[in-house]
Amino acid sequence: MGQTLVLVSLTRHIGLLEQFLEYYLGLGVDRFLVHINDEEGDGAIAGAARAVMAWYPCTLTHVWSGQYDCYRKVENDAHVLTDFAHEDDWVLVPDLDEFAEYPLPLKTLLDYCTRTGCNAIRGRFTDRIAEGGELPVQDPALCVFAQFPYRAEITGPVLQGQTPVLCAVRGSVPVNRHFTGDDAPVLGGAPLCFLPSLEVPVHHFKWSQNAIERMVARYLLYKERHAQGQDAFDFYEEGKRFLDYLAANDGRFDLADPLLGASWDGRCLFKQHPESVTCSCGGGKEEQAARAPAPHQARDGSPSVAP
Repeated sequence: MGQTLVLVSLTRHIGLLEQFLEYYLGLGVDRFLVHINDEEGDGAIAGAARAVMAWYPCTLTHVWSGQYDCYRKVENDAHVLTDFAHEDDWVLVPDLDEFAEYPLPLKTLLDYCTRTGCNAIRGRFTDRIAEGGELPVQDPALCVFAQFPYRAEITGPVLQGQTPVLCAVRGSVPVNRHFTGDDAPVLGGAPLCFLPSLEVPVHHFKWSQNAIERMVARYLLYKERHAQGQDAFDFYEEGKRFLDYLAANDGRFDLADPLLGASWDGRCLFKQHPESVTCSCGGGKEEQAARAPAPHQARDGSPSVAP
């Protein structure tokens, strides 16, 4: 087997970069392939990212300018895979806010996939939200698992978005990371072959104040593209559903809403934190019970139950 690589694209929101690099390095990753969207064109984001990346085994493949959109991101991913990944490598393809929880030591799992002829690993989002359902300003000095200790379902029930996600592929498979089917590949890659019994939990730390800005931008950009007859991945509709939910719930997620299925998770999955990060994770069943959301109240004040 070749190297274990991480391919990640950065935008102007890089507060999680140090924790992201430390987390995946702890899983046994050999090198990070990083490309940066410098939307402002002033070099500030690239400079800040380089300062963090200098302490880790990172290759900055290129910086691209102009407004970020998912089409261009996918194209850039494909070019990086072609130029930097070898056929016998494994490439993890998380976004910066996605921390995958593999059930075995990573290289043990990848070696098994290689020996059994699988060339891809599928995951599923486990959205993470903060105390009280608030959307806080993300604090890069606080362990991300401590800052967002609740597991919930946001992407599916609220956004009506896609919750399966592609976690890893062989270097010979240049595919769109959001494609998780077993049939026609994207961007001319080989057919995907997954381990049928494996679906990796992907802890999704998206739901901070940054999410509001990004969802507004997503809504405006892809709504315009949709109006022009372009395929917009339905992203503009997802953005509207998110904003509508916040408007109906006082700007937060209702932890007691049975739609979300929220539950407290006190675990910290880091092998080692960056020196600059403080962690307050912990707690067993008693603390989980104490933190369980109160019964959801219907609009008439009567308790409701999950369907």
